Amino acid sequence: MIAKAFLNLTDYPFFRRLVWKTIYEAMTINLKIFNWYFMNYGYAPSGNKIFLRLKDKDEINRYPLQLYHYLASKIKLEGLDVLEVGIGRRAGCSFLKGYLSPWKITGLDIAAKAVKLSQQSHKQRGLYFKQGNAGAYPYFLCQLWQRW
Repeated sequence: MIAKAFLNLTDYPFFRRLVWKTIYEAMTINLKIFNWYFMNYGYAPSGNKIFLRLKDKDEINRYPLQLYHYLASKIKLEGLDVLEVGIGRRAGCSFLKGYLSPWKITGLDIAAKAVKLSQQSHKQRGLYFKQGNAGAYPYFLCQLWQRW
């Protein structure tokens, strides 16, 4: 009965944000696994497709990085201003900046502690992390306005 009530509450965006923000904040604080960078399952090309060429330090994260590359390389990111929503364990933005060369990339996440950890562990020119709610449209409007 409690589980059913909880699931019904997740139909409301405010409650869903509150729950997931709390979970992500707790994961950042309590799971002190510093070489755990991704929260996706990854991607392995089928057939004769060529695997992504990675630096030696990135090989341990091959499958999650291949997923990022597979999706992000559908358009040319070089020179663009990119926004990643939901930075997870931090490394996606860093990968995109290092391998696909956008001019600037901003990682946005609702969990303030994840953003702080990202700011401390990934420092590159043109790589930024901000705490915020992707559903808050003024953020996107401000970003667009600043470009003009």
